[in-house]
Amino acid sequence: MKIEDYIKCIISILNFLENCDDEYRKFNCFNTPSNLNMIKVLDDYGYSMISFAEFLSKEKLWENHAKEFFSDENKSLLFFRLKLNEYKNILRQYKLKRILQNELQNEL
Repeated sequence: MKIEDYIKCIISILNFLENCDDEYRKFNCFNTPSNLNMIKVLDDYGYSMISFAEFLSKEKLWENHAKEFFSDENKSLLFFRLKLNEYKNILRQYKLKRILQNELQNEL
């Protein structure tokens, strides 16, 4: 996976977490647009929401069940927002490094 792929996955999870309550009330089911989109995006890379969160985390996110983590909106949203910023910074640094390398090669 490339950095852009990680960002795409994180954004799909954030979109789901931010919209799930409103969409559930509107559609009265779990097959909401943001949920289906998140499942599709993550499935393309062989992940579920839980396995992707575990992959991103360098420490244990929950003690007993993932439900504990994802039911705490502040905790889960903050985690994915921080990860999104982290991966965006990595991508930005990578692109900057490539630009500088190309400019250096052009000068030679």
